[in-house]
Amino acid sequence: PERDTGRIGAAAAGALIAELDVALAANNIAAEESALELCALLHGRGCDAQLDDLKRSVDRLDYRAARTILGTLRQQLRAGDDAQDSGGGLGGAR
Repeated sequence: PERDTGRIGAAAAGALIAELDVALAANNIAAEESALELCALLHGRGCDAQLDDLKRSVDRLDYRAARTILGTLRQQLRAGDDAQDSGGGLGGAR
């Protein structure tokens, strides 16, 4: 059951990343709310520095930089899913 919680979190994060990417690409101010949701969901999962950078970029309306950071987060999340399958990763508490 704990493993399922990690997968649900990863699925939710993936959906928020996609939503945020669309908002950033459209220069939509709604990106701020999506970024805050993503940060709350992923806080404490090993990517806090990138989340802080993401929040700063969105606050500065530097959406190009935010999309770059978001791409890094997406890769980390995917790598975490792969590692979780083998016993590690960003999946959260075990």
